[in-house]
Amino acid sequence: MTPTNRSPGLPARFTPIILDDALVFTDDDRIELMFDALHRQAGDLQILVLSCRQRAFRDLGGNLLHLA
Repeated sequence: MTPTNRSPGLPARFTPIILDDALVFTDDDRIELMFDALHRQAGDLQILVLSCRQRAFRDLGGNLLHLA
C-alpha cells in the first residue's frame, strides 16, 4: 500500500478504510474471503466496519462500539 496524505516535512499517514454495511448482501463464502482480506490489511491500516449484522462480524476482531 502507498501512504496518502503526505505533507512536506511530515511522516506518511494512511487513510482509514470505512465500510458502511458494504457487505450486507454478501453470501457466507464471499464474506469469509473479505474477512481474510481485511485481516491482512488491518496490521497496516485502520479499518472501520459499520454494520447491523453484529453476529456476522463478531469474529473479525477489533473493538466493538455501539452507536445510539
